[in-house]
Amino acid sequence: MPAEPADPYAEYLLSNTKTHQVYSDKFSIRVLDLTQIETGQLQKEKPELYYWAKLFIAKTWEEMQMLSEKSEGIQEAVLTLKELTEDEKIQLQCEAREMYEHTMASAERFGRIEGKREGKIEGKIEGKRETAEKMLRDGMDDEQIQKYTGLSQKDIEEIRHTVK
Repeated sequence: MPAEPADPYAEYLLSNTKTHQVYSDKFSIRVLDLTQIETGQLQKEKPELYYWAKLFIAKTWEEMQMLSEKSEGIQEAVLTLKELTEDEKIQLQCEAREMYEHTMASAERFGRIEGKREGKIEGKIEGKRETAEKMLRDGMDDEQIQKYTGLSQKDIEEIRHTVK
């Protein structure tokens, strides 16, 4: 005998295991098996619950909007979900802005550090050029200028053309 298909919706009550007397009908657990909603059983037996189940598995706002036309309760739920999602979007925008500002501040700090480093290097090079100019004016030969300044022969030649 084939097994009966699982019931997509079930309600469980607390009961005494010996006498099977229900403890209270005011407390129950209701289970909706979302994997079973496409069997058609739920849609026939409990259409309102079927639409709620479809809402739980909806993947797009369009699906939710179509379902919200089925009942006022679903419509309220969809509106609330949109409001909550908008709050989340605003939060994500704020986080993105904060990340942007942090990145820009880091880039600015890096730029300042890099600028100082380049300034020191340029200052050293400029100092070497000034020293080479003085040495050329004093008649020192290129080998000595290279030895004391670390400048290349090409740099010394360029400086020589500017020194009169």
